Amino acid sequence: MKPRLFIKILPILVLLISCKNTENNNDFTDNKQKTVVKKQNKNSKIPLQKEKIVYEGNVKVLNASINPFGKTDHINAGQAIPVFFKIKGFSSRYPLTGSLEIANSQRTVLVQKTEIYRKGKSTGKVIMAGLSTTSSLVWPEGKYTLLVKLEQPETKRSLKLYLPFKLKNSHKPSNRFNISKIIFPKFTAAASQIHLWLLLENPSWKKSKEKYQAEMIFKWTVNNSEYKHLISLLNNHQPKIIWHKITLNVPAETGKTPFIFSFQEKHSKKKIKIWKNVEIYPTNSLLHNIHFYSPGGEPQNIWHRQDSGFLTFNSGFSEVGGKLDLAVIDRQGEIHLVKKGIKVKAQKLKGPFSIPEFFPSGKFTVKLRLQTKDKTKERHLKSLVSGKRFTYSTRMKAQNIKFYQDQYFPLNPSGFLKSNQNYNLSFILSGFKNKKIAKSLQKNSQTHKYNLIKVGAECQIQLTAPLESEPAVVSRLGKVNRTTLHGVPRLRFNSSWKLPQIKPGRYIMRLNCQDLNSDRASQTIKTLKIK
Repeated sequence: MKPRLFIKILPILVLLISCKNTENNNDFTDNKQKTVVKKQNKNSKIPLQKEKIVYEGNVKVLNASINPFGKTDHINAGQAIPVFFKIKGFSSRYPLTGSLEIANSQRTVLVQKTEIYRKGKSTGKVIMAGLSTTSSLVWPEGKYTLLVKLEQPETKRSLKLYLPFKLKNSHKPSNRFNISKIIFPKFTAAASQIHLWLLLENPSWKKSKEKYQAEMIFKWTVNNSEYKHLISLLNNHQPKIIWHKITLNVPAETGKTPFIFSFQEKHSKKKIKIWKNVEIYPTNSLLHNIHFYSPGGEPQNIWHRQDSGFLTFNSGFSEVGGKLDLAVIDRQGEIHLVKKGIKVKAQKLKGPFSIPEFFPSGKFTVKLRLQTKDKTKERHLKSLVSGKRFTYSTRMKAQNIKFYQDQYFPLNPSGFLKSNQNYNLSFILSGFKNKKIAKSLQKNSQTHKYNLIKVGAECQIQLTAPLESEPAVVSRLGKVNRTTLHGVPRLRFNSSWKLPQIKPGRYIMRLNCQDLNSDRASQTIKTLKIK
């Protein structure tokens, strides 16, 4: 996968869909310990954290996986939760209907119907399928279980599939009432409306009929005018952290304007004050209300590698169109993405993006420049990628070697491979040379100098039986040859590979890689069992 941050602007209205929290009871969790019961043995209770796949029904699960393409063993809060499964017993002629539930040891955090989509080849009664949902930034870190319910009325077949996963959440709430985050646009248009997002910590919940209620007084002051609003929250449980969105009217006066926000719980004397400066532009100005959002529609400014999200903004025009230029620059000033001449026709826009697996940690900047027939405006939006910093090594090596089956399910490292089968091989390469190529560009009678970075490697796999000198299998995996505007400390090498028909037994696998821009090379040795 090419290491770049990809943002494709789509001219559609902004539609933010938040996960709906539900408190309904379910059949696989309680307040003490999560347990599941296999239908084959109703007396056996299996702790979820000790089972990888547990299911019940009149079909057979051949394989199942959460986050199969992720390179980590957890889901980051706010990110999508993809699920793939291979099932025997359903007919490939009829559709599947499905629903899912997600719970931790405390409560059910999500209940929803879901669309089941087919993946790969489905033959006879063996079906490859998948689904996807989204976690929330307010879910606490810890262990969760995802319950998938599948039905096929035409064949009277059904399945309950229990899959455990870990959720990582870098936000740690305090033990008192607090406004830990306030998301507010830095620039907007005069006489417009903007959204203020509040991340509330430990509001005082009180029982109100069958729900819980928390109330607080919200005041904001702008241009010496004070406004007052009562925030009333209703929920099925008592969350420690919760997002709340407020719509505010922007004054007609332009210029840098301080907004003063005051929060006070209804039955408390303690106040929280927050100051925010907002640049207010004329009503017909371009590019304002720019935000990053998680896949579930929650505002997000801190990301992890391989996260995905949306960039939304208001173009500022209603009838005429324009062209958008976009660039993504890391903390070192290196360019990771340049898109020019993107046609923009709508007023509100929403574009997806993803953080590459090896994107540099630290702050990055998204530069937007919108041009119409008579106006041009440029805006900068900053965000942050967390994670360790990658260093450049002079010793080439391959790491994290994984074999995949059916493109979706990684094989157990201690498992075996079958002869005459197709596999997908994935690993990480580091230590190759970043070759710099000096370039220059003539523009407006000026010479602009810049560097291109060229990286590449070619790999080969060998299988040798013990005590033999000649390999039984020699297969070329292909090459990666890439030119970028930024340094590349790591490469993800993906290749399809067919294991030919060979005798079963143990083999020594040698993964040999050669740098295409230097004399650096690596050899990784591991044992494979062939069946």
